[in-house]
Amino acid sequence: MDGTFEGLRFDYKADLFMKKPIALIGCMDLFSQRVQRTLSAEFPQNDIKFFDTLSAARTYAGDAGPMSRFEMVLIDAPTFMDLMLDGTLSSTTEDGAKLAIAYENDAVHEHLLDRYREAISKHGISLLPMHTTLEAWLCMLGLVGNGVQFVPASAALQSAHTASRAMASYNTQDENDEPLPRLTKRESEVLRAIAGGKPNKLIAVDLEISEHTVKLHIHRVISKLGVTNRTEAAAFYFKNPEAYS
Repeated sequence: MDGTFEGLRFDYKADLFMKKPIALIGCMDLFSQRVQRTLSAEFPQNDIKFFDTLSAARTYAGDAGPMSRFEMVLIDAPTFMDLMLDGTLSSTTEDGAKLAIAYENDAVHEHLLDRYREAISKHGISLLPMHTTLEAWLCMLGLVGNGVQFVPASAALQSAHTASRAMASYNTQDENDEPLPRLTKRESEVLRAIAGGKPNKLIAVDLEISEHTVKLHIHRVISKLGVTNRTEAAAFYFKNPEAYS
Protein backbone atom coordinates (compact mmCIF):
# COMPACT_ATOMS: atom_id res chain seq x y z
CA MET A 1 0.00 0.00 0.00
CA ASP A 2 1.35 3.41 -0.85
CA GLY A 3 0.33 7.06 -0.73
CA THR A 4 1.45 10.61 -1.33
CA PHE A 5 1.91 13.65 0.84
CA GLU A 6 2.84 17.02 -0.61
CA GLY A 7 4.30 15.34 -3.66
CA LEU A 8 6.24 12.72 -1.69
CA ARG A 9 5.41 9.11 -2.42
CA PHE A 10 6.06 6.55 0.28
CA ASP A 11 5.36 2.94 1.13
CA TYR A 12 3.25 2.60 4.27
CA LYS A 13 4.77 -0.73 5.30
CA ALA A 14 8.35 0.36 4.81
CA ASP A 15 8.04 3.85 6.24
CA LEU A 16 5.48 3.46 9.02
CA PHE A 17 5.68 -0.09 10.30
CA MET A 18 9.34 -1.06 10.05
CA LYS A 19 10.81 -2.13 13.38
CA LYS A 20 14.35 -1.94 14.68
CA PRO A 21 16.89 -4.28 13.04
CA ILE A 22 17.75 -7.73 14.34
CA ALA A 23 21.48 -8.05 14.97
CA LEU A 24 23.48 -11.23 14.48
CA ILE A 25 26.91 -10.98 16.10
CA GLY A 26 29.56 -13.66 15.83
CA CYS A 27 30.73 -16.38 13.48
CA MET A 28 29.48 -16.37 9.89
CA ASP A 29 29.38 -20.17 9.98
CA LEU A 30 26.69 -19.96 12.68
CA PHE A 31 24.83 -16.98 11.22
CA SER A 32 25.13 -18.03 7.59
CA GLN A 33 23.56 -16.39 4.56
CA ARG A 34 20.86 -19.06 4.72
CA VAL A 35 20.05 -18.14 8.32
CA GLN A 36 19.97 -14.45 7.40
CA ARG A 37 17.63 -15.08 4.45
CA THR A 38 15.35 -17.18 6.65
CA LEU A 39 15.16 -14.42 9.25
CA SER A 40 14.45 -11.82 6.57
CA ALA A 41 11.52 -13.91 5.36
CA GLU A 42 10.22 -14.59 8.87
CA PHE A 43 10.65 -11.01 10.11
CA PRO A 44 9.99 -8.83 7.04
CA GLN A 45 9.54 -5.71 9.17
CA ASN A 46 13.05 -6.00 10.61
CA ASP A 47 16.30 -5.47 8.74
CA ILE A 48 18.76 -8.28 9.47
CA LYS A 49 22.23 -6.98 10.30
CA PHE A 50 25.26 -9.26 10.61
CA PHE A 51 28.39 -8.17 12.50
CA ASP A 52 31.44 -10.33 13.06
CA THR A 53 32.45 -8.43 16.21
CA LEU A 54 30.85 -6.55 19.08
CA SER A 55 32.81 -3.43 18.17
CA ALA A 56 31.29 -3.44 14.68
CA ALA A 57 27.78 -3.65 16.16
CA ARG A 58 28.55 -0.84 18.59
CA THR A 59 29.94 1.32 15.81
CA TYR A 60 26.73 0.80 13.85
CA ALA A 61 24.63 1.69 16.91
CA GLY A 62 26.63 4.89 17.45
CA ASP A 63 25.49 7.35 20.10
CA ALA A 64 22.16 5.59 20.47
CA GLY A 65 23.79 3.12 22.84
CA PRO A 66 25.53 -0.24 22.44
CA MET A 67 22.40 -2.22 21.54
CA SER A 68 19.48 0.20 21.74
CA ARG A 69 19.12 0.34 17.95
CA PHE A 70 18.24 -3.35 17.75
CA GLU A 71 14.98 -5.19 18.35
CA MET A 72 16.81 -8.43 19.09
CA VAL A 73 20.47 -9.34 19.40
CA LEU A 74 21.59 -12.89 18.65
CA ILE A 75 25.17 -13.67 19.62
CA ASP A 76 27.36 -16.76 19.57
CA ALA A 77 28.96 -18.16 22.72
CA PRO A 78 32.41 -16.54 22.24
CA THR A 79 30.74 -13.14 21.85
CA PHE A 80 28.87 -13.73 25.11
CA MET A 81 32.19 -14.55 26.72
CA ASP A 82 33.55 -11.23 25.45
CA LEU A 83 30.60 -9.42 27.06
CA MET A 84 31.33 -11.15 30.36
CA LEU A 85 35.05 -10.45 30.19
CA ASP A 86 34.82 -6.77 29.28
CA GLY A 87 32.09 -6.10 31.85
CA THR A 88 29.57 -4.65 29.39
CA LEU A 89 26.83 -7.28 29.70
CA SER A 90 24.75 -5.11 32.06
CA SER A 91 24.88 -2.03 29.83
CA THR A 92 24.07 -4.16 26.81
CA THR A 93 20.92 -5.68 28.31
CA GLU A 94 19.84 -2.38 29.88
CA ASP A 95 19.59 -0.88 26.39
CA GLY A 96 16.37 -2.79 25.85
CA ALA A 97 17.32 -5.21 23.09
CA LYS A 98 16.27 -8.82 23.65
CA LEU A 99 19.49 -10.83 23.93
CA ALA A 100 19.88 -14.50 22.99
CA ILE A 101 22.86 -16.84 22.71
CA ALA A 102 22.76 -19.14 19.70
CA TYR A 103 24.74 -22.37 19.87
CA GLU A 104 25.20 -25.62 17.94
CA ASN A 105 26.77 -27.83 20.59
CA ASP A 106 25.03 -29.36 23.62
CA ALA A 107 28.26 -29.04 25.60
CA VAL A 108 28.15 -25.29 25.07
CA HIS A 109 24.74 -24.71 26.63
CA GLU A 110 25.62 -27.02 29.52
CA HIS A 111 28.72 -25.05 30.40
CA LEU A 112 27.09 -21.68 29.81
CA LEU A 113 24.43 -22.55 32.37
CA ASP A 114 26.86 -24.19 34.77
CA ARG A 115 29.21 -21.22 34.77
CA TYR A 116 26.95 -18.25 34.00
CA ARG A 117 23.52 -19.33 35.21
CA GLU A 118 23.15 -16.29 37.48
CA ALA A 119 24.06 -13.76 34.77
CA ILE A 120 21.85 -15.47 32.19
CA SER A 121 18.89 -15.48 34.59
CA LYS A 122 19.47 -11.96 35.94
CA HIS A 123 19.67 -10.36 32.49
CA GLY A 124 16.89 -12.39 30.89
CA ILE A 125 19.17 -13.93 28.27
CA SER A 126 17.69 -16.67 26.10
CA LEU A 127 19.47 -19.78 24.83
CA LEU A 128 18.67 -20.82 21.26
CA PRO A 129 19.87 -24.22 20.00
CA MET A 130 20.72 -24.13 16.30
CA HIS A 131 20.85 -27.93 15.96
CA THR A 132 17.08 -28.31 15.78
CA THR A 133 14.42 -28.09 13.10
CA LEU A 134 13.97 -24.75 11.37
CA GLU A 135 10.34 -24.58 12.45
CA ALA A 136 11.22 -25.18 16.10
CA TRP A 137 14.03 -22.63 16.01
CA LEU A 138 11.82 -19.95 14.51
CA CYS A 139 9.17 -20.68 17.13
CA MET A 140 11.76 -20.20 19.88
CA LEU A 141 12.95 -16.99 18.26
CA GLY A 142 9.37 -15.75 18.05
CA LEU A 143 9.01 -16.22 21.79
CA VAL A 144 12.18 -14.23 22.38
CA GLY A 145 10.86 -11.50 20.10
CA ASN A 146 7.75 -11.31 22.25
CA GLY A 147 9.77 -10.75 25.39
CA VAL A 148 9.96 -14.33 26.67
CA GLN A 149 13.25 -15.57 28.10
CA PHE A 150 13.66 -18.93 26.42
CA VAL A 151 15.87 -21.66 27.86
CA PRO A 152 15.31 -25.20 26.53
CA ALA A 153 13.95 -27.51 29.21
CA SER A 154 16.53 -30.13 28.30
CA ALA A 155 19.32 -27.62 28.85
CA ALA A 156 18.02 -26.55 32.25
CA LEU A 157 17.51 -30.15 33.40
CA GLN A 158 20.89 -31.26 32.14
CA SER A 159 22.57 -28.30 33.77
CA ALA A 160 20.87 -29.00 37.10
CA HIS A 161 21.96 -32.64 36.86
CA THR A 162 25.59 -31.74 36.22
CA ALA A 163 25.90 -28.72 38.52
CA SER A 164 27.07 -30.70 41.55
CA ARG A 165 29.50 -32.69 39.42
CA ALA A 166 30.93 -29.52 37.91
CA MET A 167 31.24 -27.86 41.32
CA ALA A 168 33.04 -30.90 42.67
CA SER A 169 35.44 -30.69 39.75
CA TYR A 170 36.16 -27.02 40.43
CA ASN A 171 36.61 -27.66 44.16
CA THR A 172 38.98 -30.52 43.48
CA GLN A 173 41.06 -28.31 41.21
CA ASP A 174 41.13 -25.55 43.86
CA GLU A 175 42.15 -27.99 46.60
CA ASN A 176 44.93 -29.47 44.49
CA ASP A 177 45.90 -26.02 43.25
CA GLU A 178 46.84 -27.55 39.90
CA PRO A 179 47.73 -24.95 37.26
CA LEU A 180 45.81 -24.99 34.01
CA PRO A 181 47.63 -26.30 30.95
CA ARG A 182 49.69 -23.58 29.28
CA LEU A 183 49.04 -22.89 25.62
CA THR A 184 50.93 -20.67 23.23
CA LYS A 185 49.23 -17.56 21.90
CA ARG A 186 48.47 -19.32 18.61
CA GLU A 187 47.13 -22.41 20.37
CA SER A 188 44.84 -20.21 22.48
CA GLU A 189 43.56 -18.57 19.29
CA VAL A 190 42.83 -21.99 17.83
CA LEU A 191 41.10 -23.10 21.03
CA ARG A 192 38.83 -20.03 21.00
CA ALA A 193 38.01 -20.73 17.36
CA ILE A 194 37.15 -24.34 18.18
CA ALA A 195 34.87 -23.15 20.98
CA GLY A 196 33.21 -20.83 18.48
CA GLY A 197 32.37 -23.79 16.27
CA LYS A 198 34.60 -22.75 13.39
CA PRO A 199 35.77 -25.44 10.94
CA ASN A 200 39.45 -25.88 10.15
CA LYS A 201 39.15 -24.10 6.82
CA LEU A 202 37.74 -20.93 8.38
CA ILE A 203 40.27 -21.04 11.22
CA ALA A 204 43.02 -21.21 8.62
CA VAL A 205 41.63 -18.16 6.81
CA ASP A 206 41.18 -16.16 10.00
CA LEU A 207 44.69 -16.92 11.29
CA GLU A 208 46.31 -16.81 7.84
CA ILE A 209 47.83 -20.26 8.16
CA SER A 210 47.34 -23.53 6.29
CA GLU A 211 44.70 -26.11 7.21
CA HIS A 212 47.52 -28.57 7.85
CA THR A 213 49.00 -26.18 10.42
CA VAL A 214 45.56 -25.77 12.00
CA LYS A 215 45.30 -29.54 12.39
CA LEU A 216 48.72 -29.64 14.05
CA HIS A 217 47.69 -26.90 16.49
CA ILE A 218 44.45 -28.70 17.29
CA HIS A 219 46.33 -31.92 17.95
CA ARG A 220 48.67 -30.09 20.35
CA VAL A 221 45.78 -28.31 22.09
CA ILE A 222 43.85 -31.55 22.62
CA SER A 223 47.01 -33.23 23.91
CA LYS A 224 47.90 -30.39 26.31
CA LEU A 225 44.37 -30.10 27.69
CA GLY A 226 44.12 -33.83 28.26
CA VAL A 227 40.88 -34.14 26.29
CA THR A 228 39.98 -36.50 23.48
CA ASN A 229 38.17 -34.35 20.88
CA ARG A 230 37.12 -30.86 19.78
CA THR A 231 33.88 -30.94 21.77
CA GLU A 232 35.74 -31.63 25.01
CA ALA A 233 38.27 -28.92 24.12
CA ALA A 234 35.42 -26.43 23.66
CA ALA A 235 33.92 -27.48 26.98
CA PHE A 236 37.31 -26.98 28.65
CA TYR A 237 37.50 -23.46 27.21
CA PHE A 238 34.06 -22.49 28.48
CA LYS A 239 35.09 -23.61 31.96
CA ASN A 240 38.26 -21.49 31.85
CA PRO A 241 37.77 -18.67 29.31
CA GLU A 242 39.84 -16.09 31.17
CA ALA A 243 42.92 -18.29 30.99
CA TYR A 244 42.87 -18.50 27.21
CA SER A 245 41.58 -15.08 26.10
